[in-house]
Amino acid sequence: MYAGEMNALLPTPGAELSQQLTEAVAKLPTDAFGAQATPDQQRAPAQSTTFKPGSLVMQDGKPYMANADGSLTAPDWASSPGAVKQAKAYIGVRDATRALIVKQLDPDATPEAIEALRVELNRTYDAYVKQHGAMNKRGSAFLDEDVDFPLALALEDDKTALVEGVIEKGKNKGKKVVRRTVDWFKSKIFSERTLFPRQAPTSAASIEDGYHVSVNFRGRVDVDYIAELTGQ
Repeated sequence: MYAGEMNALLPTPGAELSQQLTEAVAKLPTDAFGAQATPDQQRAPAQSTTFKPGSLVMQDGKPYMANADGSLTAPDWASSPGAVKQAKAYIGVRDATRALIVKQLDPDATPEAIEALRVELNRTYDAYVKQHGAMNKRGSAFLDEDVDFPLALALEDDKTALVEGVIEKGKNKGKKVVRRTVDWFKSKIFSERTLFPRQAPTSAASIEDGYHVSVNFRGRVDVDYIAELTGQ
């Protein structure tokens, strides 16, 4: 629909409009629609719509920190091949830990499914420690930007000991000293179930207990629910 002094593109009578349009567009200047983006320009900045904010993630083999606004920012050590390799191994351990925790809290999870994830956690953790040492040692400290780094640290329990020794060199040679040593061991999650689904009690010994159950599991004081729990 056209009005006033508006221009219109009309087909030649008896000719195919689509063919005429194709020919007309081909004759237009190359910049008629503005500058065309190059392949590099078409590549949007790294974005995240699925990653947990604050998480260390890998995209196309490169490490990034996921921001709250969905963008991804490369960490300071991203240009170090050794650090990138270690970060990739760390992410494997972290994600295996997350998966096992989620599965343990799943009321429908089978013992076999939980055990399979525990085996995977042991595998990824053992590989990490073999290459990079314990999570709690200094060599892993640069990974503390990850929001779940404390979760990885909690995978290990420490054993501290005081060891007597003798200085072998220098002016204090032969002098007895006591050194503090710390060894790191796997925590219980590597060998046994540590979490269980949160399930509401089916009864309460008193109205007070019923009140607390109602607030914790219903988010409010539900008189009928309390009566059901206490049988009153």
